Amino acid sequence: MRSLRFVADGTDADNAIVAAAASRLSHILSQGDASDWTCEVRSVSQGGEVSPAPADAIHVVSLAPWLDDPRAPWADTAAAITERVEYLSRQGARVVLVTVLRHVSPGAFPDFDHALLVRIRRLNLLAVELSNDLGVCVADLDRDLADIGARALGTDFRLTSSAARDAAAWSLLRCVAANALDGLVDFRLQEKVLAAGNAARPQIDPVARVLDGHVVRVGYGRRTQIVSPASRTGGGRARQVLMRALKFQIGLGEVQSYLAGSIREGRFWDDMRKVLDELLRLTSRGRA
Repeated sequence: MRSLRFVADGTDADNAIVAAAASRLSHILSQGDASDWTCEVRSVSQGGEVSPAPADAIHVVSLAPWLDDPRAPWADTAAAITERVEYLSRQGARVVLVTVLRHVSPGAFPDFDHALLVRIRRLNLLAVELSNDLGVCVADLDRDLADIGARALGTDFRLTSSAARDAAAWSLLRCVAANALDGLVDFRLQEKVLAAGNAARPQIDPVARVLDGHVVRVGYGRRTQIVSPASRTGGGRARQVLMRALKFQIGLGEVQSYLAGSIREGRFWDDMRKVLDELLRLTSRGRA
């Protein structure tokens, strides 16, 4: 039986995410190795003092707790975080900083919306600076979750939905596998863990979750564009989808999503007639 040790340093929600990521990691390690693995997780109370962690511990520091008072002087907040991370680094702990999703639900905090967003951006930038200065790892939840979309995940920076917490655990697991297992796990097993973590990316289609079948998606990841084809007639949308599919601007999944909306709204056969007309027109033009 082999073991890894984690220290979860954040809010209760953050610590639950660390526990979920650690549980998945132990499962993947056991599958990829002849030995059984466990991952022990010790939580630090929010705002509590940090006691020295074992040198082989992975100390996960979330920046979310520092949003409790978004109007506190930034210099004081940055100094407190820096002091905490520097202390952990001097103790020899493997520090993983966790960024914050840059989305504040409109109207949820009417007196603090702007201050919260500014503070989130400053915290995420500080994570990069500390990584450069101290060599700590950064689990960039902001980027990974933004690739999926806050609306698709049904959350904001608080990560209140189960989908958001699941995606956050995946992001943390991937960061730990790529950056925090050196010297703790054989590099060949580490590669297996990283491959398994990448393959476990949550499959959430933001278009299917938030938009109707009239809308199509072009591109993937951070380059995704969601477009609504404009037309003078009802059949124009079907023609637009056809042309984008023929040019390989959208994939089979996007076409299926459009067809599902077409069936749902009772315009499937009319759309198919318009598509056939367009195909015949293109064929005739090609022969001319």
